[in-house]
Amino acid sequence: MGAKPVSLLVIGCGLIGASIAMAWRKVEANARIVGVETNPDHRAQARSLILPQNELNSSGDGAQRAETAAGQRVFDDVLDALPEDTFDVGVLAVPVQAACHLLADVADRAHWVFDVCSVKQPLITRATELNLQERFAPTHPMAGAAAGGPLAARRDLFVGASWLVIAGWPACQRVETMFRAMGAYVVEVASAQEHDRAMAAVSHGVHVASLAVMTAYAQAITESHAQSNVWGQLTGPGFRDVTRLAASPSSFWVSTLLANREAVTAHIERIRGALGDFAQALMQNDAEEVARLLETARLHHEQWQTVHRMRPEQGRE
Repeated sequence: MGAKPVSLLVIGCGLIGASIAMAWRKVEANARIVGVETNPDHRAQARSLILPQNELNSSGDGAQRAETAAGQRVFDDVLDALPEDTFDVGVLAVPVQAACHLLADVADRAHWVFDVCSVKQPLITRATELNLQERFAPTHPMAGAAAGGPLAARRDLFVGASWLVIAGWPACQRVETMFRAMGAYVVEVASAQEHDRAMAAVSHGVHVASLAVMTAYAQAITESHAQSNVWGQLTGPGFRDVTRLAASPSSFWVSTLLANREAVTAHIERIRGALGDFAQALMQNDAEEVARLLETARLHHEQWQTVHRMRPEQGRE
């Protein structure tokens, strides 16, 4: 599949699903894009991204009007259930448990299917059960935002982002040209197990840590008999950056954390151990050990930044 007009069936019109629709519409203005969304609020918001019919019929040059319409609309239609017609590509932009449940039905309506879930093992198991190894692509874009829903979507969300694909799944080669066309670069991960372990360390565990810091802050206010409106005025960029993820919709994270619970639990224990090392050094008034822990963390961050800067050019491998 090249970067050409294809029909997309987008299951889940939240931040990622709507952003995929926006990004692909930018690449191919005449592509047919139909969304499916069961949340009535999100469905109404996604429908607001459909260009009103009266805009299509407005006066002016026909060619210019058609170009403007194609540039403004995102979805051609947003439904509350799967349509009966068929599509070139189906996108599963829903939590992993829902994606597993819908995979068979979406595969009946689309020649190629890819998911964007941040946990891969359950979907790969389900795809294997359905004998979809040739048509299903397990993928995961490393892009997002604290706010959710279609109104938070952006057509440039994937520009410069890595889009992970799992090795050994032929359909990934068919859809990764779409990812590059949307500005992402493709990174192959050796297995679903490695992907899920990595996500526990770079995403899921980080999210839990952010929530824990936010929860501890609230507990500190209670224990100190302080006023939250006063302490809230004392926060700075560090607090904002560390707790930013606490603003994410909780409904999505319940299924994600449970689906990857073993790897996430293991990483929570690593975080607990690192915090324990700092606590022990502070309790013992051990300045040398505190300095060592701080410097070790700084060096690890420097190493990560070095690797991060080695990413390929924006939108290219």
